[in-house]
Amino acid sequence: MVGVDVDYQLQQYRDARDTRSEIEASLPIQGLVQYLQAERILTNGFLAGDTSFRTQLTQSREQVDTFRQKLREEPVVADATNRFGQLASIRAAVDSRTANRKKTQAYYSEAIGALNAAEPAADKATRGDRELRDSLAALQARAEAKEAGSQEISLLGGVLAAGSFRGTNFLDYVELRATRISAMNRFFKLATTTQSDACRSCSPRP
Repeated sequence: MVGVDVDYQLQQYRDARDTRSEIEASLPIQGLVQYLQAERILTNGFLAGDTSFRTQLTQSREQVDTFRQKLREEPVVADATNRFGQLASIRAAVDSRTANRKKTQAYYSEAIGALNAAEPAADKATRGDRELRDSLAALQARAEAKEAGSQEISLLGGVLAAGSFRGTNFLDYVELRATRISAMNRFFKLATTTQSDACRSCSPRP
């Protein structure tokens, strides 16, 4: 019985250690996601006709490229970062104003989605101790809400630059808003009081 208990405790320790390691690996990936989200917002505004975004867009691209270098040797995002092979041509089309705005936004969203899916913590939300599991699930819910919110901002930036909602823009906006609110509600159910307070201090609860 002692041996069984020791084995159980060791497994619990290994699971907790692995989960902590996975969360630590997730943070730089989310850093790149954040910079890509910023580039997407500025790109959409620029393509919609607001050339004042030009300087900020250049700076944002530099941040993305710097962070991509940091993750160059990270094997868990290898498949996701393969999508960046098209990034240079996408940017060139944006600069020449020949890019299709909707397809360009879709490219950024797919790249961001691939990075989020590649997080090493994504497949192990049920392992480790309860507190770490809940923290991991809360982190994933926050990332989902953040991506939906970023797409909202990008879409509205393009709408403002263009002067009106066009095509399916309004329906897309409503869907993104619903996704963001749902994810944030899930976050607040999973997060600790400290985590919830920290989130509220940087962005209001929907």
